[in-house]
Amino acid sequence: MGAKWEVTFFEEQQTHELIKKFSLKKFLRSHRNISKEERDFIKFLHEVNLSSRKIMHFMAEIYGSQKNVPYKIKDVSNLKATFNELQQVGDMGQQLTYFNELREEDPGFFYKIQLDHHHRVEGLFWVDGCGFLRNERIDNFIWLFQAFLEAMEFVQPKNIITDQDIAMKSAIAEVFPTTVHRNCRWHIMKKAQEKLGNFMNKREQLPYFKDHFFPFLQTTARSEGFNVVLKKNVNPHNSIFQFFLQYKKLQESIEVAEDEQEFETEDKILRPWSDYPMEEQALAVYTRPIYLRFRAELRKITSYNM
Repeated sequence: MGAKWEVTFFEEQQTHELIKKFSLKKFLRSHRNISKEERDFIKFLHEVNLSSRKIMHFMAEIYGSQKNVPYKIKDVSNLKATFNELQQVGDMGQQLTYFNELREEDPGFFYKIQLDHHHRVEGLFWVDGCGFLRNERIDNFIWLFQAFLEAMEFVQPKNIITDQDIAMKSAIAEVFPTTVHRNCRWHIMKKAQEKLGNFMNKREQLPYFKDHFFPFLQTTARSEGFNVVLKKNVNPHNSIFQFFLQYKKLQESIEVAEDEQEFETEDKILRPWSDYPMEEQALAVYTRPIYLRFRAELRKITSYNM
């Protein structure tokens, strides 16, 4: 303790050429160091799902130039991989702990977990409506739909649209016997056009989908669109807990957008375009954006050309 090093001799001769260009020194192993403050900052950027390249661009703005950043993009990638490894250790335990904390804050919060005979997670479901399955077997879909049914206090959905997955179809028939199940219209029409060309009768243009009313929802495009947004915020290397945190951020963004729509609905008075009773009902039931779409469709199907 308290001992100090003292330089008593200096050997001017080197075993290698010295680096003369200042911007090259950061590639020396001895100089590739990320301070604790910057590690914490990079972790913050990592948690909002910024890529290594974008983080380096951000740091270049802070340092004035990417040449001045005292480390390279590979160092950032390695650091991000370390963060992922640390989060994946005990990831499911961390996830369940967080679920229990949410349940303490909100007794209405619902989650359910399924384990296999090796006590590994086979399925995971939480409100509102997000679920993970290890594989797409019929029994796993049955478990998922039963968890959904329990979360909805055993009230079955009126209708459901899926792709043409056989296992999912079998599970829906068992768990939701009174639910109207239809395959995605886009997939059906794609196959029909392959066989019949572009033939389409007028009935298919109406919002009645195989004798049942599906206003504005005749395909799986809505869920597929959400998947596109989700893929922009998560990646295959994320743990379950990382996915959940990103999903929660997306959910908050959606809730803010819905609050804005609700405010506009209450703040601005909408008047019916026609005297049809069903438009009056739509105005009372639908949100502003959905009502405007309904009104546009109503004008199309009730107008004619001279």
